[in-house]
Formats: sequence, structure tokens, C-alpha cells
Amino acid sequence: MAYITGLILLALAAVYGWSGWRHIKSVEDQKAARVAAGQSAAPAELHPSLSIMVDVMPGITIFMVACLGGFVSLTFFAAGASRYLSIFDLLAFLALLAAYCFWLTARTKFRKAAVA
Repeated sequence: MAYITGLILLALAAVYGWSGWRHIKSVEDQKAARVAAGQSAAPAELHPSLSIMVDVMPGITIFMVACLGGFVSLTFFAAGASRYLSIFDLLAFLALLAAYCFWLTARTKFRKAAVA
């Protein structure tokens, strides 16, 4: 029971990773099917304000998540949190942050084609 927090965080990281991977796979499968059918595989058009956010926000968010990971790691060692949590829990939390960044990138960079 000592590592239950880390196990829960790793399970959440696995869900984020699997969800991102499945999204990429479904977009690629849809593109292949549309190309085979002779249709356009271009992603759906976004409102101009959203298209700017799709380009800029993932990078900003990933930078902030990296800063959060560094801050949490520094605080973990500086505050002596090893009395309450293990290194495994910290690594699982960092894995969750990395999986979230992968999921965010998968959802923003791989968009499904417009339905005609």
C-alpha cells in the first residue's frame, strides 16, 4: 500500500498515453480511408481565432507543464516530502505530466478531416 499514489498516477498516465495514441491512429486510419475513397484528407477548417490557438497554445502549455514538473521535483527534495511520498510517486507524477503533454500534442496536431 506504500506505492498506491504512484500506481494511481501511473494508471492515469497510461490512460492519457493510450488515449493520445488511439486518437493519432484513428486520424491516420480516417485519412487513409478518405484518400482511398478519393476524398480530401485535409483537416476541418477552424475559426481564425482558434487556428492561432492551435499553433501557439500547445507549446505554451507544454512549457508550463515542464516548469511545473521542475518546481514539483525541486519542492519534493527541498521540503523533505520523501517522508510522505516515495520517489516512485514523484516519478509517476512526472510520467503523468509527460503523458498529458503527449495527449495534448496528439489532440491538437492530429485533427480529423472535415465531414462532407
